[in-house]
Amino acid sequence: MMQTPRKIVQGRVSVVIPTFNRAVLIGETLASLSALRWHDVEVIVVDDGSTDETRTVIKQIRSDGFRWPLDYVWQPNAGPAAARNAGRRRARGEYLYHLDSDDLVVQGAFEALIPAMERAGASYALGIVENTDLEGNRDPDMPFSNHRVIHGDILGSHWYTHAALYRREIIDRIHGYNEALTKGEDTEFHFRILATAGWPASCDDIIASRRVHGYGHLSYGSTSRAADIDAILTVYEHFIEACPAAFCTSRNASRVLGLGSESGLSGDKETKLRCCAILLRMAASRPPLRYLRLWPVLLKPNSARYFCGLRLGMSTAASIWRRMKSGKSTVPKPMR
Repeated sequence: MMQTPRKIVQGRVSVVIPTFNRAVLIGETLASLSALRWHDVEVIVVDDGSTDETRTVIKQIRSDGFRWPLDYVWQPNAGPAAARNAGRRRARGEYLYHLDSDDLVVQGAFEALIPAMERAGASYALGIVENTDLEGNRDPDMPFSNHRVIHGDILGSHWYTHAALYRREIIDRIHGYNEALTKGEDTEFHFRILATAGWPASCDDIIASRRVHGYGHLSYGSTSRAADIDAILTVYEHFIEACPAAFCTSRNASRVLGLGSESGLSGDKETKLRCCAILLRMAASRPPLRYLRLWPVLLKPNSARYFCGLRLGMSTAASIWRRMKSGKSTVPKPMR
């Protein structure tokens, strides 16, 4: 019997690369793109205020005969969200792929992601990212990305920036990245993608490498726990404005309460009050969750011993709930 010919998927992929003082690494990133065999690719490098030799490196790569159209634009330093948005505005492709200037794309990435997206009728697709050093050696503790997407739990879902390929239209619909965020902008972007586009397509192919090094990062900020909580709450505050229906759930309220109790334990009254305000906004946004108005009362005391007990109680309750749900959960298994 004659087989039906396989449909050939067409479409230009626009690769947007924000960079900041990565002259020593961006050449390898572009070389990985030059080796791709997808039929139609364009590359947009947005230089976010570099003071090193990035411009010279790009000029040399162009003169050496880069395989794809290579657009380079310099802008005053404004952060990765603004740089990615600037690249999107210059892009002409049907698909968008965000790649950092220190990471690599693997041969066959787009051939794996785009057909998976087309088969599923999805607006974006996720692949596997390997974690390596600059020599290509995989991290022995976490060799591959641990991204996951869980129905009904947007805040529990996550993936690396360059694990995903998107239809341009879905990113235009959510207006790209939130430039008000200087940290966690990719996380908040993923939250809005999930709330707007739903479940992604997935493939089991390794499509990129995330390289760990000591040459700095695109975003700024301390790595202290207090700074992390501040960034998380900032992302939550932006997300509750954009997608209150998706954000306002009991599970997410428990997360906010947990951050508030952690702040109370450390004596950070300002952050504790910030968590109370988020809980009240959640209660106001979803009438069925009016009981959340009572939760800020749990954060009122200023005793470290009290918050030790509260955190122990929350941990015990969560453990009991997981045991009750084990064997009966309808939540899909996280993607590998």
